[in-house]
Amino acid sequence: MPPLLGAFLQSCPKCGRRSRRLVLSKKLADKNTTDGKRTVYGRSRLWSWEEDSHVTVYTYEYTKKCRVCGHQWTEVVTKQRPW
Repeated sequence: MPPLLGAFLQSCPKCGRRSRRLVLSKKLADKNTTDGKRTVYGRSRLWSWEEDSHVTVYTYEYTKKCRVCGHQWTEVVTKQRPW
């Protein structure tokens, strides 16, 4: 599912209304950097190779509030960035 469509379809855990949430805060909870390998594909995707890569994993905590019922909840989101 595309990221924007996934964000659109999220709903309040209490009342179930979609697209009625408000982000109150975004906090960086953790940041880890590890070494790994990533697969790089050629232009036609018929051939590929592996490269050494640094991967940074960010963990965010979002505090959200429903605009309809006022319910507040926290979501944990993990994002990976190859550097």
